[in-house]
Amino acid sequence: MEKTDERRGWTSASNAAADRLCEGRHQAQIGIEDISSEDAAFGQQIHDALFKGSSDGLKPEQVELYDQHQAINEKLMSQFFGNDREAAIVVKENRYWCSVSEKAGGIGERLRHSAKPDFIARHGTRVLIVEYKSLPGDVPEPSKNEQLRDQTVIVSGTFGIRENCEVGTAVNQPLVTHSPELCVYHPEDIKLAEREMFDRVRNSNKANPTRTAGAVQCKFCKARFKCKEYAAWAESLMPVATKVVGLPTSEWTPDMWAYYLEMRGNAKKWLEEADAEAKRKLEEDAASIPGWKLAPGATQSTIVNPQELFRRFVEVGREWATKENAEMHPEHTLLPLFMECVKVGKMDMQALVRKVTGEKGKILTKTWEDMLAGIIEEKQNKPSLAKMTTQELMSQAKKELVDAS
Repeated sequence: MEKTDERRGWTSASNAAADRLCEGRHQAQIGIEDISSEDAAFGQQIHDALFKGSSDGLKPEQVELYDQHQAINEKLMSQFFGNDREAAIVVKENRYWCSVSEKAGGIGERLRHSAKPDFIARHGTRVLIVEYKSLPGDVPEPSKNEQLRDQTVIVSGTFGIRENCEVGTAVNQPLVTHSPELCVYHPEDIKLAEREMFDRVRNSNKANPTRTAGAVQCKFCKARFKCKEYAAWAESLMPVATKVVGLPTSEWTPDMWAYYLEMRGNAKKWLEEADAEAKRKLEEDAASIPGWKLAPGATQSTIVNPQELFRRFVEVGREWATKENAEMHPEHTLLPLFMECVKVGKMDMQALVRKVTGEKGKILTKTWEDMLAGIIEEKQNKPSLAKMTTQELMSQAKKELVDAS
């Protein structure tokens, strides 16, 4: 079944920052099918559950994030509306539209632009707009978030409260913070945001717009595999394009190592994208890449009925168990041996505890920790490479100054 484009081929608030950075991005993607990643599907399932108001059907790790999203929303509602919190009307995932003239001053054809906020709460002329982000990663704070700015402009205009309103915006991202910043827009702020939005929409729809590659605008662009600007930009970030590869790693300077570690993420992403495109080509035409083919993926088996497996284990081990301990039923003798082969998924078990107790949040965490007390064995993985935080860099610089003095 062909997926309907709810944006109808027009620009939208979700691409605001990317469209500003690359004017040609919007038109380059027209007609290219969306391909959802596993991470995107993971987040979308949580979004869908928040829309329904029920975590039924989510995986245990998703249920935890669902609860955290709900708790953060409650905190934001109380913070923004105060005593009027209960009177606020909530609207979820409605798409709102606005018209933009092709040229400034209301001249030319009418262009269309839309926004679909995850969560809106309204009481009179006060509106709270919340954007869900269920995955980790850098997201601009509300005061610099162009998606939320567009949503503010379009929602305030749709509600007819532009001249006398107060719009609060926030990013609900549990894996980053449980106390998100609340940015408040007033009429004069919205007028400025509207002018900026209109200019960007016009640039995205003009004839022969310029393409400009970069990390933000290319990250989710569907046209990047066909874009010369992206190819040139991605290649320029590869460590192989520098003098670093001209030396053995034992001779790299500290700056070379820092450069390599900074760029390796871009190089890895570029290689993964190239691999994905190669697979796509071979799926369409097995002879498209000389000397290469798609090999079948490995088959993984999962035991889905451990209770039946235990029954069968008792059957085959009954004679041995009776010889070992004639006074006990074979099941009792064999159960400890069977349990040695069982590995309990912590997330799955915690979800089961949540189901039978009805608990969540800190209360569930306390119950779960009490259940695990004294029966877990912790092993620390090998160290991994990680970029130092700003605070750690400052501490290091301070220590170097002290050591040098």
